[in-house]
Amino acid sequence: MAQRMKTAHQTEERRRRVKIRPAYVILLLAMALFSFKFIEKTRQLQQLNREAAALRSQNQHMMRDNARLTRDIKFYGTNQYLEQQARTILGFAKPGDITIRTQPPAQKPRTEGLTYRAAPTAPTWKQWWDSFFH
Repeated sequence: MAQRMKTAHQTEERRRRVKIRPAYVILLLAMALFSFKFIEKTRQLQQLNREAAALRSQNQHMMRDNARLTRDIKFYGTNQYLEQQARTILGFAKPGDITIRTQPPAQKPRTEGLTYRAAPTAPTWKQWWDSFFH
């Protein structure tokens, strides 16, 4: 009888271990799917936040460039810019200005140590003949 009790107890224990309810399996699968989607969406959100930060930085850079270009355009329309360009490029001067012109020293062509030999020139008909048949 003790052995029978022991086997009955073991079979009952097996039933408890083996018995898996479908509701728990479905609940476990739903939780796994929810966890997977949550992690996936979190990664997408992080990626979008990084892209938004990069675009904000690029936007600020463009705004600084636009402000600089606007200042430059206003400056290019002034008489001060025209006068500056006339002085630097064209060499204009106002009355009373002292102008100094500098020129690089003239360099003589170097002929020392160079010897020139005239290359023997063949008649034109010979040059043509050589180019077609050699």
